[in-house]
Amino acid sequence: MILAKQYYYLIAGLPNIEPDVDAPPLDQTTFKDVLLEQCNLQEATLLDWLLYPLDNENLVRMLHHKPAMAETGAFTSGTLDNIINRKTKPPHFMGTFLDAFWQNKEAHSENEWKNKLTTLYYRAARALDNVFLRDWMEFELRLNNLIVAINGRKHNFSYADALIPDGEFTIQLISNSKKTNFGLVDDELPVEDVIKMMETSNLLAKEKYLDDLRWRWLDERTFFYYFTIEKLLAYYIKLGMLSRWHKLDSSRGRERLYKTLTDFRQDLTFLKA
Repeated sequence: MILAKQYYYLIAGLPNIEPDVDAPPLDQTTFKDVLLEQCNLQEATLLDWLLYPLDNENLVRMLHHKPAMAETGAFTSGTLDNIINRKTKPPHFMGTFLDAFWQNKEAHSENEWKNKLTTLYYRAARALDNVFLRDWMEFELRLNNLIVAINGRKHNFSYADALIPDGEFTIQLISNSKKTNFGLVDDELPVEDVIKMMETSNLLAKEKYLDDLRWRWLDERTFFYYFTIEKLLAYYIKLGMLSRWHKLDSSRGRERLYKTLTDFRQDLTFLKA
C-alpha cells in the first residue's frame, strides 16, 4: 500500500475548490491523467470505479448499435469494442453482464439491460476494500433510488423495476410508497428534505440541491483524510460537479440558483424548529 505522505505535495498543491466557484480550476480529465500517473496500480484501480458508469453507458449503447458518447470512462470506445468481441478481458461484473446479454439479448429492452449492468456494478462495489469509496457508492445508489421513487410516486407510475436493488432501503421504497417518507430513517440521507426539494418546479434548484448534498457528504467523510487517496478521489468527484455546472450556468444564473438554495435551507430550518 502506498504511504499517505507520498501524496503530500500533490494534495497540498491542489487549488481549493468550493461549490460556488465560477469555473473549475482544473479540467477533470487532466486531473484524472495526473492521478493515474501518480498513483500505484492498486489505487489507480479505485479511480476506475468512478469511471465505470461512463463505460457502462457506452457499452450498452454499443451493444445496441449506437455510437459511444464522446466522453470516456476507464476504457476507450476501441477497448470497449474489444471487450464486446472478447479480445480484451473486462472487469468481472461487466463480463457477467455480457454473458447474460449474449445468451438472450432480445429478452430485455436497452434500458432494462442498462439497469441490469448497473445492478451488477453496484453489487461488485460492495466488495471493495476501500471504505470511503464503498460508502460513497452506497450513498449515491440510495440517493438515486430515492429520486426514482419520488418521481415515480409523483407521476403515478410503477417504479419498482427502475430501482437498483439495495437491500432493505429499496424494499422500503417499494412497500411503503404510501408513506410520506417511505418509512425511511437514514442517518446520512435527509429523506424528508430531499422529498420536499423534489416538489419544486425549479429543475436547476433541485439538481443543485442534490449536488450540495453530495458535496457535504464528501467533505464530512474526508475530514480526517489528509494526504491520502480518499482526498484525491473526493476532489475528482467535486471537479465533475463543478464542470457540469459550469457548462449549465452563467454566472448570473448561478447566483440566482444559490439564492434559491439559501432561501430553501432557511425554510427547512424554520420548519424543523
